[in-house]
Amino acid sequence: MELLTLLFNRFFGKINQTGSASQDLTKNETRWEITEKHFNKDKETRKHVICNGEPVEIDWDKVVLWDEEGGLKCGPAQYKSRKAARSVKLFVVHWDACLSSAKMSEVLKERGLSVPFAIDNDGTIYQLMDTKHIAWHAKGVNQQSVGVEIANAVLPKYNEWYEKKGLGKRAIKSGVKLNGAVLTPMLDFYPVQVEALTALLAAVCRAHQIPFKVPLNKDGSLVMGRDDRVAGRLFKGIVGHYHVTVQKSDPAGLPLDTIVKKAELL
Repeated sequence: MELLTLLFNRFFGKINQTGSASQDLTKNETRWEITEKHFNKDKETRKHVICNGEPVEIDWDKVVLWDEEGGLKCGPAQYKSRKAARSVKLFVVHWDACLSSAKMSEVLKERGLSVPFAIDNDGTIYQLMDTKHIAWHAKGVNQQSVGVEIANAVLPKYNEWYEKKGLGKRAIKSGVKLNGAVLTPMLDFYPVQVEALTALLAAVCRAHQIPFKVPLNKDGSLVMGRDDRVAGRLFKGIVGHYHVTVQKSDPAGLPLDTIVKKAELL
């Protein structure tokens, strides 16, 4: 008992020397309550996404959930609702071919489609629905995947719009090969969007135990086109929409292999 008392006095003696706790102490607050108050305040400042109904911390300071002010949301008619948690093995990356995530959200609603996440031009990550629900974003692999739509209007002519909005010019990607053909020049992603994607992959893939892997050729290079393993639902990892079907080209030009390596290190 004497040892416990000594340790207690030493601990709170140090707090009183710094003044951090004693200055906040009121007649109605104990030191334990103050410690809890500061801890809760710290928790409130942390950002998180929702995976299977549970908050998952993410190393990114611009995250907006569907039920928060300014959030984007997929309605119940846009996805298959589930009460129970689900196991997924794919994270599918898209570009949205829209000028902003808000516009993308409108388009999804009009088309009866959905996606759990979106990354806007300024790097803000929006979560539109819980990952336990099945989103309709990548036909053929919806049941086993989650995904993200990254804001990018793709066509170079839209660079003028980005400049007018004060977002700055996007770089132009040329010479990108997909399914053996060279694509026409396209708008690249903003660096802040790539950083946001890296943080999102790190958080969500760990929460769902999705391997930090991308489809690779025998020489170790990223597969640029439809991949039989992905389309056949045999692959586990992070893929582009173009890996699922030849009818899609998004997000061609995005170095998924490099991004995934960085995400694994976060």
